[in-house]
Amino acid sequence: MRRIAFLFIAILLLTLQGCSLFSAYQESVNTIDVPRVIEPLDLHRTILDDLPGYNAYSKEAMQVDLRGYDLTNLKINDRLNTLLFADFDNHTKWPYWLPEGFDPKKIMAYGKNPGLGIKSLHQQGITGKNIGIAIIDDVLLPDHIEYQHALACYEEITAMNTEASVSGGQLASLTVGKTVGIAPDAKLYYFAEYHLSEPAVSSYLDTRSDYKVLQYQPLVEAINRILELNEMLDESHKIRVICIGQSIPPYSQAFYYVEKSIKRAQEKGIFVISSLLYETSDYTMDFNGLGREPMADPDDLSSYMPAISYSSNFYTFGRYVHAQEGLLLPMDAKCTAAPTGKKDYAFYRQGNKGISMAYIAGMYALACQVNPEITPEAFWEAALKTGDALTFTKNSTDFTLKKIINPVRLIEEISS
Repeated sequence: MRRIAFLFIAILLLTLQGCSLFSAYQESVNTIDVPRVIEPLDLHRTILDDLPGYNAYSKEAMQVDLRGYDLTNLKINDRLNTLLFADFDNHTKWPYWLPEGFDPKKIMAYGKNPGLGIKSLHQQGITGKNIGIAIIDDVLLPDHIEYQHALACYEEITAMNTEASVSGGQLASLTVGKTVGIAPDAKLYYFAEYHLSEPAVSSYLDTRSDYKVLQYQPLVEAINRILELNEMLDESHKIRVICIGQSIPPYSQAFYYVEKSIKRAQEKGIFVISSLLYETSDYTMDFNGLGREPMADPDDLSSYMPAISYSSNFYTFGRYVHAQEGLLLPMDAKCTAAPTGKKDYAFYRQGNKGISMAYIAGMYALACQVNPEITPEAFWEAALKTGDALTFTKNSTDFTLKKIINPVRLIEEISS
């Protein structure tokens, strides 16, 4: 049992247990001590009476959320346009008649493919073997079959949720997942934390002015724990990249507070990927996500388009990153481990930047395997140099997306 320096965190903490250093070297995760029993997420879904509608002008995700529902009584064979924006999982029960052009099994299979030639790298043995990836996000279902093989450490900082989270399963499986991951042979060091709520924090403060800073103390603690752990790991198992799933507001008190810990990790040679990558890289690295129609081949460059979340801005203003050149990575139409059970998978039609961050983290693990001396700066420069441009026409207007990551050429570049 460990103590966290601030009293309010110590009081809120349910259980805190450090990673076993011994377990970090094991090929199996059976020896890892998980602090408590984490329950699968219960969606409380039964029979669906009608198919939800989709509003293309709204960027809200999961508008057509069909996960866990029984749709067998619905007539939806004329609802193709809506179904192509649906989220669903292996528990979704479909009616016999489905519209032509919508195949749930094929969509999930495509969604599990990391895309853009990643599988061809795996066939060459480039799998991120033994490279350490640390993820900081919400509660994870530790025994999911997709990433259980890679889990070298699971520690809770201030994770009070009793059920597993969607985002945790997404990040873990997209980085080290055995079927959907970029780096399936990397080692995963997972730290569960959440930003404390204002009422929880303010009850321990004389004023409320410190709230927006102190709510990020668990994140700072998680980064510090990763650095402590890394000092004790063998050189061949070092953590080379940290992926922070939670968003941090830029140019705020909280940002400057968290930035100090991020800088410490960077000084140790660790690539820290977060929603603030542009700011913490001295305004040199920025990225965004790519969209894809669910029935389009993820290995085909022409299948990609601007991600749903920023497509309207792209078509209006043409800008999608702050930096002069930014990196574009798959984000939408992904099938990942689901938090509803250790053998469950879900297809998420609209992604967020966390999914693209997982893609970067996985790619950096592959880069570290083929070139142990690689740095984040050299990796990013090579990714931009080898990136693709995709020109397409929409409403009689030509648009160009660049730089789209090209995993095969990137690995060739940094291996030479």
